[in-house]
Amino acid sequence: MKQMKNIRIFVCLLFATACSQKSRTQAQILNNCEALINGKWVLISTVVNPPINGGDTDLFGISSDCIKDDTLIFKPDSTLVFDRGKLKCAPDDPQQNTLRWKLNGNALIVDGKCQTIETIDAHYLQMRYTQTLKSSVLHYKVRYKNAL
Repeated sequence: MKQMKNIRIFVCLLFATACSQKSRTQAQILNNCEALINGKWVLISTVVNPPINGGDTDLFGISSDCIKDDTLIFKPDSTLVFDRGKLKCAPDDPQQNTLRWKLNGNALIVDGKCQTIETIDAHYLQMRYTQTLKSSVLHYKVRYKNAL
């Protein structure tokens, strides 16, 4: 168990030394990394601006239950396990997918796509990102709760 903690700290320090943002200290980055890998993150909120579908900004509220039980598990070896939970949206979907992640300052990069961590602690993770769909730029804010 102690060896696993040492591996986690090493991985977090590796990411922390790669960071070039001066506004965040290495201790903060280490804390962010520790919080990520010590969690099983469940989506609890998705807000989009500008509104879509004639005025919806709360995407989580209109999401299917099969999305609401999905989890994210960040591993110290830079893999991210996306688990579809008990309620899969399509029976043929795999139960889990494995992605790659890295932390660079407050930028969380998952399979090349960047999200900005706004807040993180042992209980909650909040991020924002931008997506372009059909020439519309959408701004998302997502919030996760640690289920551990």
